[in-house]
Amino acid sequence: MATNARTYDPGQNLYLLIWDENNQIWDVAAAEFEVYAAGSYDDYDLAATEKGSCGYYFVTTPALTAGWYRLDWRVRAAASPAESDPAIALESSYFDGTRWYAVWGIQGTKNQLDDLTDASGGDATADNQMTIISHLTDIKGATWSESTDTLEGVYDATVGGNSPNIEIDIDEITVS
Repeated sequence: MATNARTYDPGQNLYLLIWDENNQIWDVAAAEFEVYAAGSYDDYDLAATEKGSCGYYFVTTPALTAGWYRLDWRVRAAASPAESDPAIALESSYFDGTRWYAVWGIQGTKNQLDDLTDASGGDATADNQMTIISHLTDIKGATWSESTDTLEGVYDATVGGNSPNIEIDIDEITVS
C-alpha cells in the first residue's frame, strides 16, 4: 500500500482529508467518496502516524483509483476531528494507483527546464543535461532512454497529461 507523508512539529495529532476532482471527500468508514456533510466529519479523517518523535508523519493511502486529489492536512485540536481544526497544508497530488506524485516535483522539473533557456538560445550544458535527465528519471521511476522516451511521454505517464496546473513547452533538448 502507498503512503503519503509530511513533516510537522513533533508530538501533534495530524490527520488527512482526501478530496477528489468532483469535490467529494473520502469517507473512511464507507470506503468511498461522497458529498461532504458536516455531520459526518469524523468519518473523513485518516489519522497520521508519527515516526518516533521526529515530526515525520505518514498516512496509509486507502484503495483509490488513479487520478488527481487534494490532500488537506490538519492538526486535531481536541479529542475528535472537527471542522474548526487548523489546516496546515493543502496539496494537489496525482496518484497512479500505487504511488503519489507531488505537483512541486513535476513543477520543479519544468522550472529546471525553463531556467536553461534564455534569450540567446543554445544547447544546455552537459551538467544541466544530466540534471534534467536525473529529474525525469526520478519522475518516471526508470532509466531514461533517448530512443524510447520523450518529455511528453514522461509527462503523460506521470500525471496523465490532464493537469490544468502544468504546462511544458519545450522545443528541443540535445543530449551528447
